[in-house]
Amino acid sequence: MLALILTILFTGAAENGQRQKPPPPFTSQQFRAHVAYLASDELEGRRTGTSGCRKAADYIVRQFEAAQLSPLGDNNTFFQDFKAGDLPARTIVGLLRGEGALAEQAIVVSAHYDHIGTNPKLIAEGKDGIYNGADDDAAGISAVLLMAQAAHENRNKLPSPRRSILFIAFDAEEKSLAGSEYYVAHPRWPLSKTVAMINVEGIGRLKEGKLYAGDAESGEGLDGRLQRLAPQCGLSVETRLGGMRRADNATFNDRRVPALTLFTGMHIDYHQVADEVSKIDSEGGARITWLAYRLLGDLLADPRPIAFRETSPAFDAENLLRLIQRLGIIPELNEQGGKYPKMMFIIPGSPASKAGLRRGDEIMAMNGMTIDRVEDTPIIWNQLQLEQGLKLTVLRGGKQIELTIPPEVFERIQGPRIRAIENDLFQVTFSYRAAKQPKVVELAGNFDDGKRVSVRMDGPDKEGAFSTTLKLKRGRYDYSLVIDGTTVLDPENVYRSGDEKRNLLFVGTKP
Repeated sequence: MLALILTILFTGAAENGQRQKPPPPFTSQQFRAHVAYLASDELEGRRTGTSGCRKAADYIVRQFEAAQLSPLGDNNTFFQDFKAGDLPARTIVGLLRGEGALAEQAIVVSAHYDHIGTNPKLIAEGKDGIYNGADDDAAGISAVLLMAQAAHENRNKLPSPRRSILFIAFDAEEKSLAGSEYYVAHPRWPLSKTVAMINVEGIGRLKEGKLYAGDAESGEGLDGRLQRLAPQCGLSVETRLGGMRRADNATFNDRRVPALTLFTGMHIDYHQVADEVSKIDSEGGARITWLAYRLLGDLLADPRPIAFRETSPAFDAENLLRLIQRLGIIPELNEQGGKYPKMMFIIPGSPASKAGLRRGDEIMAMNGMTIDRVEDTPIIWNQLQLEQGLKLTVLRGGKQIELTIPPEVFERIQGPRIRAIENDLFQVTFSYRAAKQPKVVELAGNFDDGKRVSVRMDGPDKEGAFSTTLKLKRGRYDYSLVIDGTTVLDPENVYRSGDEKRNLLFVGTKP
């Protein structure tokens, strides 16, 4: 009986395995309406601490109030105020309380509403300088608002007992996940009773029905539920991607709360002014929102616990994109319709060009590992030992060609030189060379058990280079260079943390 009730409430049709039409409010028109306002020029890119971001927050609160959610912020408001660096920020938290024996357990449904603001230089030149962030993450907020609306409209028909639902719109996600980091340190619902999180991050660019569910394997059974529900929503879902740490679910995973992020993949408009409403696939976004709502319904009244599972890191989408671009490879980000990843452009003089890769080439295998589906590519990439170089099997004009990018290429673009000393101890040499000679170069990083430390680098040597060597344990670190008092990125390291002024360093482990 419970399964039948949930089927009626959360699907609107019998579950027969066939693609179904989403019921209201999961329509392209309603999905687009929210995105259109949140990504409008009026909100000026929704940078944390700005009037545009405050307008977005007020809009979200009005929608939460319309859905009759209870405020769960500070002082009986929807707002959880905090500081993101020197910027005032506020996360928005609304509650739909459960009933009966499961009411003290909660499921989080979330997205972030901030973005990166404007580019005054472009605006001064009379160009478009507003980073509207339609996909990142106005589309995700639209999903949260539609799910809140649907839960409200079905409020009197929901089963009992059932879990509570926290609808959260995070601020300062673009500031190294500051909003969700603050929330898990000051939770509005006990984390010990938060059984799962469904986060929505960039669902506006659906291609051929392919959806990704990052960290879906962090909760026992979450991946299987998605695989079962997705085809009925006209979608296919990849659930094997983990450990990307680019979305707010990562902070919940750190506290051992099963948490996943739905997204449609990277694209060339990421953090660009071209991330506009006109490029949003509203019908696809509505279908993904419906899938997220059905997953919520699947979890709402199921009394079985959801065991947390550590996920194996798969790949970091942004860092992967930055690495392959440094190699000189520009993939077909929006037109990958075949079995193999296709090359849109190869930068002349780049390592990829020197290796013989050409525009239109399709990569069939990397270091002997065959690509069976284009979406398997990043997972295979994460398994590569790049210190051994990269051997590519390429399909060109119907013929297979073998190409090699040598290992020294990867040594030059991954930053500090790392040498194993003994057991889990490594010698790491940092270096910096610039055309304009600085006076002082410092290395700042979390090298002392997570505490930020600063080390003055030796130099310059006769070649104008500054350097320093540390002994570090196996692990992941972040660091910056401080050049005459100004914090900058290490130009030799393609890997970045969520903070755009910090590089990531992987010592004895894989990116």
